[in-house]
Amino acid sequence: MIKQFLDRHEELSSLNERYRSSKAEFVVMYGRRRIGKSKLIDEFLKDKKGIRLLAREETQSMTLERFTKNIADLFEDRTLDRASFRDWDGFFEYIDEKTREERMVIAIDEFPYLIEQNDAFPSILQDHWDGHLENSKIFLIICGSVVGAMESIMGHKSPLYGRRTSQILLKPIGFIPLFREIDIDMEKAVELYSVFGGTPPYFTEADLNRPLGYNLEKKVFQYDSFLLRDVEFVLRSELRKPHLYMAILTAIAEGKTTVNEIVNYTGIDRTIIGRYLSILRDLKLVKRDVPITEDKHRSRHGIYKIKDIFFRFWFKFIYPNQMIVERGKPENITDIVLEELPGYIGPIFEDICIEYIWENYDYTKVGKWWFKDWEIDIVGLDSNRILFGECKWSEDVDSKKQYHILKKKSKEVRWGDETREEEFVLFAKTFKTKFTADDLRCIDLEEFEKSIKTS
Repeated sequence: MIKQFLDRHEELSSLNERYRSSKAEFVVMYGRRRIGKSKLIDEFLKDKKGIRLLAREETQSMTLERFTKNIADLFEDRTLDRASFRDWDGFFEYIDEKTREERMVIAIDEFPYLIEQNDAFPSILQDHWDGHLENSKIFLIICGSVVGAMESIMGHKSPLYGRRTSQILLKPIGFIPLFREIDIDMEKAVELYSVFGGTPPYFTEADLNRPLGYNLEKKVFQYDSFLLRDVEFVLRSELRKPHLYMAILTAIAEGKTTVNEIVNYTGIDRTIIGRYLSILRDLKLVKRDVPITEDKHRSRHGIYKIKDIFFRFWFKFIYPNQMIVERGKPENITDIVLEELPGYIGPIFEDICIEYIWENYDYTKVGKWWFKDWEIDIVGLDSNRILFGECKWSEDVDSKKQYHILKKKSKEVRWGDETREEEFVLFAKTFKTKFTADDLRCIDLEEFEKSIKTS
């Protein structure tokens, strides 16, 4: 059984440190749906006086009435319970009075819905923050899933610009911190992570005591599994014209990674494709990679990849096979996936190994490198030092052969000068033997796992 609150130690630590200060705090928390914002707030609130108020798609009067009942329960104020706040001024005046002397957490979840109800809401909050709340003991959190709306709230044109004291963009959990939370061997963990990814509600669906095939058939492809349709739900709830974003993500999943390839595959006008890709990047669903030795803003060699792992899996295996899924034969699509999975895991394992380099080496830049027909899985850069890495999701890898291949490819990387210091790292499930050289390290899954669990 996986615990329902995974990792988020850094975010919790940051919130708790700010909570211990005596000054008012205004925290903006955002990230796409399912990423774990509400659970993080609830975990933070466990040993504190405060409340998470959930905004909905409803009228302002309905929200005020509901918030009144929530606040009345928090403060055990039966007088308030009999007379709802008539407007937001009344709400904030009451909160100000209660937080003048006592530390209190007030978290407003799905904040953009309040702006839909009343577009003056940010100005009202600004007025009360500047007038009273910033001198109180309030710990205010505003939280939302619509990333674009939340970022506009922080923008210089917003009345709330400059008021926040902290912001937290919640992202999927990386493999290494996730692996520290679970008790299974690394090979199985990589397989499950390559399907469910690091989005907590997705990964917690996995049964760690069952094989991968069972998890695919029963947890993903079963007709009543929420995972089967959640990708479509997220896209439809987050985006206008979701069919265009579906087309773009399908193209990328099919290996169409440049702008030209995506345009040709989807038929979307080239003049607007950049805007859609930018929005997908803002949602952290897509990333643009450039060779690590190039400027990411100026490089013409950028390629697009689906960043969220479960979305990558969904568009690779579920979306193209929806007819099989709809027929209620989850075992059929499970067989298809299990056959193709090793090749699919390879690039994800490369990203996991990049995580390892970030955590265990002191390079200032780490990423991938390619030029024409040459490609290197991992390159780390720092001053006049450079690291080259190769990742093989295979057993009994010939480390001597791979070392010499990597050495040859490294000569094509034009970076630094002739005195640069080079080192090489090979990753694999297992090696036939670990070839020894002064500038080489061979890391198999056993060593990888030991390093993570003991650090």
